[in-house]
Amino acid sequence: MAKQKTAEPPAEKLSRIRQRQKLIDACISALYQHGPSRTTIDKVTTIADMSPGIVNFYFETKAALLIATLDHLAAEFEERVIAPLAALRDTPVLALRELITLYLDPQIASPRKVSVWYAFWGEASARQEYSAICGKRDQDFAELVRDLVARLIAQTGAAHLDADAIALGLAGALELMWQEIAFQDEADLDRQTARGRCLAYLRSVFPASFAPAVVPQAESGAGAAPEGQTYQDAAIFAAECGALFRQRWICVAPAHDLASAGDYVAVDVAGERLFAVRDPAGAVRVFRNACLHRPHALARDGQGHFGPAITCPVDGAEYALDGRSQAPAGALPIMASTSAAGLIWVLTEGRQAASAAGSLAGIGHWAWPALQPAGAWQVMDVLADWKVAVEHWADVYLHGTAMIRAPAQAAGARSFRTIEGGLVCTLTMGPAGAGWSGRHTARLAAAEPGAVWDRRLLWPNLMLETRPEGATISQVLPLAPGRCAIRSRQYICPQAGRTEQALSYLAARLHRAWLAQDRAILESTQAGLVWPGYAPAGRTAEGVAAFWAWRRQQLQAAG
Repeated sequence: MAKQKTAEPPAEKLSRIRQRQKLIDACISALYQHGPSRTTIDKVTTIADMSPGIVNFYFETKAALLIATLDHLAAEFEERVIAPLAALRDTPVLALRELITLYLDPQIASPRKVSVWYAFWGEASARQEYSAICGKRDQDFAELVRDLVARLIAQTGAAHLDADAIALGLAGALELMWQEIAFQDEADLDRQTARGRCLAYLRSVFPASFAPAVVPQAESGAGAAPEGQTYQDAAIFAAECGALFRQRWICVAPAHDLASAGDYVAVDVAGERLFAVRDPAGAVRVFRNACLHRPHALARDGQGHFGPAITCPVDGAEYALDGRSQAPAGALPIMASTSAAGLIWVLTEGRQAASAAGSLAGIGHWAWPALQPAGAWQVMDVLADWKVAVEHWADVYLHGTAMIRAPAQAAGARSFRTIEGGLVCTLTMGPAGAGWSGRHTARLAAAEPGAVWDRRLLWPNLMLETRPEGATISQVLPLAPGRCAIRSRQYICPQAGRTEQALSYLAARLHRAWLAQDRAILESTQAGLVWPGYAPAGRTAEGVAAFWAWRRQQLQAAG
């Protein structure tokens, strides 16, 4: 009888996978430093901090290690560039924009990896194995670009254009950007400008599809309302993600959410998976939420605690809380971040030197109060475009009926105003209350006459609300054309008395009810906006008009 092969224990199999990947990462570093000809097994094992004998367990020769390394880079390019774009073939404008972003992404186009690609290309003429892998990668990429360009030509009816020539030009522009990356340090790179140069090439060929301001004609007037296509068009959505989210400071969470070293908050911002974590020195850092070996999410929940290290839940790779790794792959890519008004902000595109002053001017003298979280983050998916949610907030929560959902319709001063980068609505409570919490409000007003209810909406997606007993933070996150998520969390004053605690409890209950009610309203509004017979009409609320004006200005400025 044939002897049945014993299955390898999962822990041992995982350990073998990690060791093999560690050698490949070390090989990439050695190739970056020495090139293929001068890379030796000793140099690889020195970088990997492993014994030379263990290499033979995974790779019989140096050549086998080099082929495995090149295979790894080719598979990574296939997974992170080719595969995601294949799903976007039916929307070539969005796909071509995303292609440029992915091709120049630091996970793919780091000076270290680009230099290794060039090193292999230099050897490909002498090594058939290298030529086969490099050639397949180039062929797959060329076919993808050519297919997307051909689809765009068909959609635009520009039959006079040559798909092969245009695709070759775009590939050449991207290749030129890679050459610049290969000979610079990461700190000196300006990826935003590189993306802009490639988009400028596409704009010169398809001016209507890649216009600087992706705004429908009906929006061109100062008081014009958007057409229905604004809420479902993929090209408009892509332009908004770039100009309104990736190139602006976006709130991640209040600093209170990261009280101790290892605490983290994870959030997706316009296609970027991010997490913020507090390191042992007390600093807050924001990283891409992806392991360096494979793009598994390191932080799978919206909030949590890492412990002494950031550990990948899939392959066990470990990173220090400051992002550094003992593995040769290097440190986690850190995003530009800052702290203002007690909130953590991130800039996913642009230079580290970018100033937060302009984007965060709307906060002014106001600061997030020293409150404690009361419950976890709530996240709700909504089948409506992100702009529908912001317009709803600007109209119902800050303008018109802005204070109808406050815990008081008390006598008192109420003001609504436009500020730089957003809107503000305040209510100074009077001596008596009415509405759903009139009894509590009367007691609170007696204890704290003149207590202020403050609600402000900061473009593009953040609503902050402070009350005498607590606060609420709400944020709308774009997911796709016609789809968004709303995340929110309640906070309470640590010194709150029984009255304030009762108010906070009631506010939390009503907030959950409002979220469900708002989802129904937003989804119904989205359905009406994209209805074939929809045409903008009627009076525009002041807050909504302010949002449209700001959005239009930002898109035009982004070019």
